Amino acid sequence: MSTAIRERVLKSTFPNPFTSETRITIEGQVNQRMQLLLLDMNGRMLREIAMQGRSSISLGGENLTPGLYMILLLDAGIPAASLKLVAQ
Repeated sequence: MSTAIRERVLKSTFPNPFTSETRITIEGQVNQRMQLLLLDMNGRMLREIAMQGRSSISLGGENLTPGLYMILLLDAGIPAASLKLVAQ
């Protein structure tokens, strides 16, 4: 794993657990090729969000049933970080 990828961390989601909306923050350098994937616990992709150079985004809880989800950060298609997210 390259040093550049290790420096990127999904810092937090706030609030977590969440009901209607949560903010996801990335620590480290963000570039145009990065994207976030929202996955259910079976690994199915529910949403794909292009970061477009942003270091944080808001994620709405619409159409999410209560449960545990995974956020996966990709940099040029390569997994760079992940975190768990709880929808209520």
